[in-house]
Amino acid sequence: MNKYRIGSITKDEINGYRVIIGADFVPTESNRELVTEGRIEELMGSELYSIVMAADYRIFNLEAPITDEKNKIKKEGSPNLKIYRESTNIFSKMYPMLLASANNHIRDYGEKGITDTIDILRSINIDYVGFGKKNEVKKIHYQQIGNVKIGVYAFAENEYSVATEYFGGANGFDECDTFDEIAEAAKSCAYLIVLFHGGCENYRYPSPNQMKICRKLVDKGADLVVCQHSHCIGTYESYGNGIIVYGQGNFLFDALDIEEWKSSVLLEVDFCEKSINFIPVCKIGNRVRLATNKEAEQISQCLLERCRECRNHDFVKTTWGRFAEKQQTTLLLRGVLGKTSPIIFALNKVMKGKLLNILVRKKHKRLLYNYLRGESIRERILYLLKEEEE
Repeated sequence: MNKYRIGSITKDEINGYRVIIGADFVPTESNRELVTEGRIEELMGSELYSIVMAADYRIFNLEAPITDEKNKIKKEGSPNLKIYRESTNIFSKMYPMLLASANNHIRDYGEKGITDTIDILRSINIDYVGFGKKNEVKKIHYQQIGNVKIGVYAFAENEYSVATEYFGGANGFDECDTFDEIAEAAKSCAYLIVLFHGGCENYRYPSPNQMKICRKLVDKGADLVVCQHSHCIGTYESYGNGIIVYGQGNFLFDALDIEEWKSSVLLEVDFCEKSINFIPVCKIGNRVRLATNKEAEQISQCLLERCRECRNHDFVKTTWGRFAEKQQTTLLLRGVLGKTSPIIFALNKVMKGKLLNILVRKKHKRLLYNYLRGESIRERILYLLKEEEE
């Protein structure tokens, strides 16, 4: 695939060093034997493994804690994930690497899951960023790559996993602090990578607000912004002095067998060429492989077409609006009104999605809309709804 110029590093500052960035790396029961025995070339194929290991440094999203803890946190809307301890046999074979875990699952097994993960990664000298104990979640990882000092900052949208003043977890997005932290980090390195765990799952385009946030990150000093939450290949754009990638897809995560999960892209940041190379990858059963020429061409064409589409702000807004409308049953009937009965969903289907208009009057919709958009009202509602913190 084509390479795209990035950053503003001068030729004198670089020595041809490269970093590989991948999204969700989650060993599951389906490939447990391969992972436990460290059979990494079988897991990803010798050709892909050679490409990954040819880089000087590797960065992946660890989507769950590494722990034997049995006590799950209470949450709704998504499962509690964890990774078995023996997975370290596969991670240690990719040294040196950084596991970024600012995501919506890293705290699925509470404080014990967090501390177990930290202890395990430290024991095998694997770097981590984007999560930790309550006083270390905002820590930025700096790494010397040849003559270039890079920085990696990772944060997530605010869900069950984010750290609070009471407990550790993921580094959550804060409208007052995050942008200032990016600006400070940019002063301390030659090239700043920001990993943003946000966006809509199984949706290949950015939302208007996601695009606004990512562009502001570049304005504040990020050279590369990578969104990792959608589980599918999205799109990208050149903006200001940076590149924004809206969705890579999973790297290795054999949980669902749907179309969006069957392909992904690795990002190869080449400091000599001042470029990003998109490396197409395909899921084959419980493993991954470098895409064939035909598969890579199809992935490339679809990616480039979405890039062209997203240059039109009206397209981004309209397409996201249609996607949001399809989610009204889950988001409003279940999430806001608490209507979880199968009868309710069956009735809504029979009525072609019109049940909400009967259950919620226009006056109620206007009130709800105003509650959710008003900062001070929303703050009060969140306080009243939250359960006691651990």
